[in-house]
Amino acid sequence: MKGKGLFSVALSAALILTLPSIPVFAESDTNDEVQAKQAVVNYLQAIENQDTDELTKWVEDTRFSSLTEQEEQYENQFENDNFTDYTLNDFDENGDSYEATITMTRKATGEVHSLNLPVEKFGDQWKLVVNGQETMSENVKARLQSNQNNEVGEISPNEIKPLAAAVAYWSFSFTRNGVVLPNTSAYSDKFDMTGNSVTINGWQELPGSTRSVTLLYSIVEKGFLGDDVYGETTVAGRYPQNGTWYSTSIRNENSNTPPSDVSIKIYNPSSTIGPSGAGNAYQ
Repeated sequence: MKGKGLFSVALSAALILTLPSIPVFAESDTNDEVQAKQAVVNYLQAIENQDTDELTKWVEDTRFSSLTEQEEQYENQFENDNFTDYTLNDFDENGDSYEATITMTRKATGEVHSLNLPVEKFGDQWKLVVNGQETMSENVKARLQSNQNNEVGEISPNEIKPLAAAVAYWSFSFTRNGVVLPNTSAYSDKFDMTGNSVTINGWQELPGSTRSVTLLYSIVEKGFLGDDVYGETTVAGRYPQNGTWYSTSIRNENSNTPPSDVSIKIYNPSSTIGPSGAGNAYQ
């Protein structure tokens, strides 16, 4: 699925505000919409202020398994974020929750990306929900479109180099207590790339079934609002844990410079089946 520098947060005209003036509503204010919108404002301001404690206070980030991991990634993003000019452009009611439309500008190219993120209430506090939505540069899109030969075959003795080192591991089950988790993602450990591709080797199957499954494997960097995609490939088929595993590669299509602090993201596009699997990335 780098530019460095400070961040700027631009608030939308709908808030009738400009930085550095940020509104603070009274704690007694019971207007849900005002409080929910303020949570988003607070989160964007925390990016500007490089304040990790405030970031974690106003967000529910489903991509991390621990608060420590989440804080470490945010600290890294203060220096290595691909984006700037975070702007709250729209804020709409969505049933019992809200939806915030936030735009951001890619530092390297000036491309503007837009994400629609939920804002939900957890206990008595509203939070922005970051749940793995993706951004992709036009350059990466063009390279992927011109490179449609991402075929997956059975593992080859030559696929993984004899001295290749495993740099990341993942395991997943897209079911919980027998219930399918639709359109869900899992992530590997974080790692630094040393070349422009990684080999992924693993198993994927639908427990108790011989049917084929299709999953999307990507190289991503976790940002403040979503995952920036550097490359991806689709693995289709049944590769059982106790059988022949798949082996294929994912290229970094973003630049000629190997990226740091990336993860392998596994996405299940199905809303009806919940495969399981595990694997490693090698360099």
